[in-house]
Amino acid sequence: MSNLYKFLSNEIVDKLVIDDNYIGIKLSSLEDYNDPFEYFLTIDFKQNSEMIAFYLEMLEMNMKNLVSCFSKSPTITPLWAHYAANSKGFCLELDENKLEDELNDQKNNFRIDDIFYSNEYDDNLKEILERAFFICKPRYTYFLQSSLIKTAYFRKQLVWNYEQERRLIISPDTTSIINLNDIQILPIRTTNLKSIIVGKKMAPELKTKLKKLSTKLGCNFFETRFARSTLNTFFINDNKTYIFKDGSIVEATEHCKVCHEPFVLGKTKKCSWCNITVHDKEHARSINPYAIFNSIGILDEYISEMDKITFGSKK
Repeated sequence: MSNLYKFLSNEIVDKLVIDDNYIGIKLSSLEDYNDPFEYFLTIDFKQNSEMIAFYLEMLEMNMKNLVSCFSKSPTITPLWAHYAANSKGFCLELDENKLEDELNDQKNNFRIDDIFYSNEYDDNLKEILERAFFICKPRYTYFLQSSLIKTAYFRKQLVWNYEQERRLIISPDTTSIINLNDIQILPIRTTNLKSIIVGKKMAPELKTKLKKLSTKLGCNFFETRFARSTLNTFFINDNKTYIFKDGSIVEATEHCKVCHEPFVLGKTKKCSWCNITVHDKEHARSINPYAIFNSIGILDEYISEMDKITFGSKK
């Protein structure tokens, strides 16, 4: 089973560690998330109003679980922007097998599963709802309850599929949950933590703090980088380059000796960007007409005249 990746803001660095043995993962209700259609991408609500009232009754009874959201990849650029404070935050790599074992040992009522992305309603759920509503037998209500949890908690619109989300839902009655300033925190053992991955723009003092923490907790520490030649995300640690492959962070076979970008290298051992010389820059400037026009003070006049021709012809 692959690992889980939790993106976090730089503001919670000091709240991450509970004690030497536990870190805290924030839990929330679905209504606190940024998708306005959480709960409601389930059935077509153009139905009998009495049946919709029954559906809402069942929804209220079964939607009290708490949620924590993860991704299946640490390389998704929008997640670094949206959930890790525009790369000023960090990401935790967690071992899902160990997390499940811990939650099972505590006999918690929980579920971890992939989000199913679709813009269509769940026709199967509608059929189960109709049976529960019209026939009123307990077994159909039981089937409806199970389907509601799966559909309401693990279904989102296609527009969100870039997140590659995997979601944990857990009963609010879980005895290990801690309430800190009205924030629900799930303590998990530090042995679940495989890596701390800091964002490209994280402040140096926070980066140092998390690096020391990774040493103390015995987990890996990576710094995020964004490649220029391949438009991929990669990671560095102690001058070694790592990439995300087959669900894990692994060392790259080749990388640029200057910027560390993973790359199939030639004899120079440097990527195209780092191979640029002073001579290359001087040559580029010498053949650039704009640079020449600018040096003799006619660049603005030239652009103005070309704009008249270009936009005039369009009119």
